[in-house]
Amino acid sequence: MHQTKSSYDTKKTDGTSVVNEIPIQRESDIRDNILRESLKHVTDKGWTMEAIRAGVRASNQPTTVEGLFSNGYDLVDYFMRDANAKMATYMSEKAKSGEKQGSRLLIDALKYRIGLVVPYANTWDQALAQGALPQNAMRGWKNILDLSSDAWHGAGDTSTDINWYSKRLILAAIYKSAEIYMLQDQSQDKIDTMNFLERRLGDFQTLGSVRNSMSKSVSDAGQIASGLFSVVRNLTSRR
Repeated sequence: MHQTKSSYDTKKTDGTSVVNEIPIQRESDIRDNILRESLKHVTDKGWTMEAIRAGVRASNQPTTVEGLFSNGYDLVDYFMRDANAKMATYMSEKAKSGEKQGSRLLIDALKYRIGLVVPYANTWDQALAQGALPQNAMRGWKNILDLSSDAWHGAGDTSTDINWYSKRLILAAIYKSAEIYMLQDQSQDKIDTMNFLERRLGDFQTLGSVRNSMSKSVSDAGQIASGLFSVVRNLTSRR
């Protein structure tokens, strides 16, 4: 009989199983609990395996579970997925209450989303730099495109033509440019970043045409690439 996976079947480096050392619990739940605890250590330890190890200790898990995490980007990935889910919930609640709709809901939702990053602004350059690495790029792009799709869906967009793809790429570029802007923002509570994001989204809404917005999104993409290059260079120079 096939046994349902209810615990880790991860192997230690010496080839022995750690299954007997870990409580019977869903692997994804334990991983999420550890990563949730790890976020509390990001301010001091960054988006690193060191922060994840602190999360393991705080979760009262054996050190053998560290083998379930490949690198510090697992923590970034968890944060981004969790933040996307929180944004989707925010949009659903606002739409159901009738408090916000359409473009206003879209703008406020993305401001809410970047607001979740603000507490980690001092270390977010490290998160972006890790996301630019080849081994992490696929997860990073999936999360930012999921963010864009969730935002449009929450705002009531149901298009299925070529504009579906274009609008999501444009929104992803605008949002990512705001994260780059945030790295240099010295204003209280990153209010300048919020205003920057609202202006850019307002420009997109005012233009009203995906085609007319594409050239600006290309410019955003260039700024993002340049910004990420600077982030990686700066981090490398610190070592």
